[in-house]
Amino acid sequence: MRHNGFSWTSIIHDETIDLSDKHAIISPDNNVPDNNVPDNNVPDNNVPDNNTPNNNTPFMDDVPFETFTRCTKLALRQNKIQTLCELPQSLINTLQHYDLYDNNIITATFTNAWLDSNLQILDISYNKITSINLSHIAHSLRELYLIGNQINNLDSCNVSCLTNLTILELGDNNITSVGHGIHALVNLRELYIGSNSLDENSITALGTLPALELLHLQGNMITSLKQLGYNNKLQHLYVGANPLITLRGIEMMHTLVTIDAQKTLIEYIDDDILNVGNFPKLEELDLSMCRIWNKNEVAILRGFVDASDTIKLINISFNVVETQCTVADCDGVLKINKYVAICAAGNMGV
Repeated sequence: MRHNGFSWTSIIHDETIDLSDKHAIISPDNNVPDNNVPDNNVPDNNVPDNNTPNNNTPFMDDVPFETFTRCTKLALRQNKIQTLCELPQSLINTLQHYDLYDNNIITATFTNAWLDSNLQILDISYNKITSINLSHIAHSLRELYLIGNQINNLDSCNVSCLTNLTILELGDNNITSVGHGIHALVNLRELYIGSNSLDENSITALGTLPALELLHLQGNMITSLKQLGYNNKLQHLYVGANPLITLRGIEMMHTLVTIDAQKTLIEYIDDDILNVGNFPKLEELDLSMCRIWNKNEVAILRGFVDASDTIKLINISFNVVETQCTVADCDGVLKINKYVAICAAGNMGV
């Protein structure tokens, strides 16, 4: 079976079919000689480069989707697709992973043809999405990737229907509010929403996600974490590159294993916040590239290490700590005990 010189015979029965970067390209079968290329394999200057799109021969229009009878993963990355492809019902019924990364899609609606589908993973990252309707795939969808689009409010993505979703990636959009629909994501375990335009008043709903274990909020405009204090299952919190001046607000998150607050405005460490009673499971604390300068803060960190049975690394590298408070080796690591180190490279006292 051939379409525009491309042979489908070898892939139509595959479970994973990757047609990435094939927009408007005629791709010759490997077993068919290319008459445009001389025997010495040096292409003539007048022969079109097969890696250059030819707008007169749109590849996507000739894809025999109806023959993909066993396909569970379909990748259509980098094909300049502007609207969702109309897939046959037979493919919709078998598809579990649909990858549309890096196209030109502005809005996407999954029709009622998808009502009985088993689509579990959808990646429409790096398109131009402003809104999307996923209600007809909500029953099966588990992972949704919308990185690098033009979303400014989650309610425009109809997220309230995604009650079975476990992973949601929304980094690098224009999001100013998480909206109210996110309350319904009762099974969400991982949320990535860094590099947006969120402040502390627009993240209130994130404090009520009952299953959330990992939260990425780096690169926003958040000055307070008090709105997050209700997450009692959160294990990994990433809030770096925000204008935070304190960690106050998360002291009730006793399940935290990782706290990453690098590149914030934190100068002082509150000992009533950073103690083993509040963080009995903490393994890593990253306060690198902040504004910590006083030896008292390092003393608090050492006190935490002495009291903790779980901590493995505390990073305060590239702050402005002036006073040498313990013996440092040449790598700028303050040795606390056999198992734990406070990394303090790049400070004035190290």
